[in-house]
Amino acid sequence: MGEGGFGVVHTAVDERGGRELVLKLLRPELAESPVQVQRFLDEGRLAARLRSPHVVRVHDWGMGEDGRLFLALERLRGCELADLLRQEQTLPAERTIRLVCQALDGLAEAHAAGLVHRDIKPANLFVVDSGAADEMVKLIDFGIALDLTGEVRRLDADGELVGTPSYLAPEQVAGLPPDARSDLYAMG
Repeated sequence: MGEGGFGVVHTAVDERGGRELVLKLLRPELAESPVQVQRFLDEGRLAARLRSPHVVRVHDWGMGEDGRLFLALERLRGCELADLLRQEQTLPAERTIRLVCQALDGLAEAHAAGLVHRDIKPANLFVVDSGAADEMVKLIDFGIALDLTGEVRRLDADGELVGTPSYLAPEQVAGLPPDARSDLYAMG
């Protein structure tokens, strides 16, 4: 289906349940880095906590029989908000408000679970069934999420900038620790 900085994405079918999935595989060159391996596994562990209809569902994660690390995610049909904005340039206010409120609902659950996404941007907001009357937004890519509960160890150093620079909150740029407000700034 595509490639990102950390993985290659394929469609797959769950042989047990028959449902379509997205299988994200960690790039082989990154599998040599203990930090990248841990970050990839943490993405599965953290996102699997969430059940909001506005967050991509993680069904499984771990190491496959071939030794490759994987995330098995729900299959979404639609497009990233970034692609939609490139195509349409602007969206009507009513549609924008509906999509943003849905994204905020997903963020609210993440924040209640002690997670800070840290990379909220149009490319990480997926519009399911784009253009349909029942279209909805789902948050995707928890690859650099921060766990404030302490269950998952933070992998970056204090003051290290993590995320997409043009969406970072001022406190992050100043080297202060991010929290839920940082995600809300990025959403704005």
